[in-house]
Amino acid sequence: MKLSIEEMWKHSVEHKVKSILGSTGLIPETPHDMRRIMANTLKYFVGHDLNSEIAVSTGVAATAMEDGFSGIVNISPFACLIGRVIEGLFTPWARDQNYPTISVEIDGNLLPPSLVNKLNIFMVNVLRFRGEQNLADLVDAAGATQHADIYIQDKDTAPLTCAECGKGCGDCGDADDTDAFVCGK
Repeated sequence: MKLSIEEMWKHSVEHKVKSILGSTGLIPETPHDMRRIMANTLKYFVGHDLNSEIAVSTGVAATAMEDGFSGIVNISPFACLIGRVIEGLFTPWARDQNYPTISVEIDGNLLPPSLVNKLNIFMVNVLRFRGEQNLADLVDAAGATQHADIYIQDKDTAPLTCAECGKGCGDCGDADDTDAFVCGK
């Protein structure tokens, strides 16, 4: 009895929020049927004895992929145990299904270039999963490097230091300008 009252109240609040935000386009089309989500959780990942964010997140991800989504990004705070457990449960299953997936831990700082590169690779994998054929424009030419907002096609003509570059980005890890130019390598 208590569960059905709680469920009715939650559906009422959800309906109010959707009616207010519906016209804004801020509510994405995502799986909302908790019975189906939890059935997928039970089928693919964990039993009902682990009813937590772990169960809901893995179930939603699996249901989203069944519903035609093209990939899953698991975003969690840095060193979050729950995020890592979700990754440990979902990623092997997604790989077995050939579904694009990536886990990202965020610490509040700017994303490092290595993570941005991984996200770019994930994006290409999503496009491949969707059957996109023309991906050549998304891949830099062989030998190209990226520095700040310019592309340099020949590494031999790339500036060796930030001072030579003149862009002043300082993002290359050589803020004191003492080492060989490393940005974009």
